[in-house]
Amino acid sequence: MNIEIKKLTVEWLNDYLAFFDHEAFSDNGEWDGCYCTYYHFGHVEAESYENDPKRKPKLRQKAIEMITKGRLQGYLAYADGRVVGWVNVGPKKEYAAINDAPELQSKEDAHIKSVVCFIIAPTMRHQGIATMLLKQAIEDAKKEGFFFVESYPNITTGNCYVNYHGYRTMFERLGFTVHQTLTKLLIMRIKL
Repeated sequence: MNIEIKKLTVEWLNDYLAFFDHEAFSDNGEWDGCYCTYYHFGHVEAESYENDPKRKPKLRQKAIEMITKGRLQGYLAYADGRVVGWVNVGPKKEYAAINDAPELQSKEDAHIKSVVCFIIAPTMRHQGIATMLLKQAIEDAKKEGFFFVESYPNITTGNCYVNYHGYRTMFERLGFTVHQTLTKLLIMRIKL
């Protein structure tokens, strides 16, 4: 199977929405409707959506606005013309949830691209798609002049929802090393 990786732009907005509308969380209704927006909100704003019965349409609209403005960034993986995977990766300083967590901040933040979330279609998992997405993100971060790509894998392992930040082993295979160990997660980096 041929996998094509595309950087998210407004041109691919409808593909992104279709993936999150129907495929991304088809095996996990609890996460349905997040549109991979959480890390773009501070904790107070994120909490305001948690029990909102209109959460899904509101977050869908937020995703559209953020993609249109270039704030929600990342890469889509396509197989046979349909989206089968996604990674949310962008400048660290753009993620309000990270900025709200002092333990995640560092003096290099302005030069770091952060990898915050992966989701692969249930039927396409365990085929290396997340690795392909990450390789493209690293390659482009080098071209864009970032000093590091940073990730936040959980210390505990489990299914893809426990490890939505990506698996430690994947990052290690691509040259990431542990920068800091926190209570529940690691901060891993690769120098570009």
